[in-house]
Amino acid sequence: MSEIKVREPGEYLKNTQGKVFSSSLLTAGIRNEISMIKTEKIRSFDGQCRVEFGDEAIEKLADTVKRHGIRQPLTLLQSDEIGFFEVVSGERRLRAAKLAGMEKVPAIIIQNRALAEEIAIIENIHRKDLTLVEIGKNYSRLLDKNIMTNQGELSEKIGVSRGHISECLAFSKIPDEVVQLLTASNMVSRVILRKVVTLSDAAKMIEFINEEIKKNSSKNDNKKKKTESGGNTPEKAVEKKRKIVSIDVINNQYCFNQKIEKLKADELKSLKKLVATLSEEIDKALEKEGVNEQ
Repeated sequence: MSEIKVREPGEYLKNTQGKVFSSSLLTAGIRNEISMIKTEKIRSFDGQCRVEFGDEAIEKLADTVKRHGIRQPLTLLQSDEIGFFEVVSGERRLRAAKLAGMEKVPAIIIQNRALAEEIAIIENIHRKDLTLVEIGKNYSRLLDKNIMTNQGELSEKIGVSRGHISECLAFSKIPDEVVQLLTASNMVSRVILRKVVTLSDAAKMIEFINEEIKKNSSKNDNKKKKTESGGNTPEKAVEKKRKIVSIDVINNQYCFNQKIEKLKADELKSLKKLVATLSEEIDKALEKEGVNEQ
């Protein structure tokens, strides 16, 4: 895999003593050496709250890694098992590196598990692609582990409103089986989650979600039909067909609005059948009225 680049830490990362600073929000200013660690020795962190990484996003990141290497070191925690590590921050980079065929990745190794928990949670919270449920679980972990003592402190440290924190904490209590259905159905918007948390149990939540899935499916079917008919319903599509000929009344005389010879062969055949049918209907109407044509 010689075409894959592995970048050594740049000078901007090093201080005068050959040490480096982590770019992590919480480890800024903590000096650690960057080591090249075998990917086969790195495992997921037990405290990882993020559950969805997205295969397509990882594949794109792997392409970038092949071209440019890993520019930001991973943060690893020394595992209880000798010779192994847990990835505290940089799970996506690790997965992309493995996909790209890299055997080693640059990493900063820390020893403190409590600090690792804090780093993992805080960095996860600032991810843009986390769902509100995942964010809520991160908030809950910060409070449960006494990393933050209350919602007020959490609001101040994270930089979000108390209302947002309170709402996300409520979302984090949605049962796992319901969350799985919401995620699989791509129904993780705030509007849907607000409705879900008002329901009393998992069964009612799942029933509501399935109803929403059916509604969305019906809407998508209607859109598909509209697209296939050129943006019109079948009735409107018929209305927009070309009028080949019509009969106008001018000075009490009936006449066609265009010359017959300009019509195409299939249009002439259709018109002939129509005229024959029209003639029969006229005869019936005259007979009903007792009118004798002669």
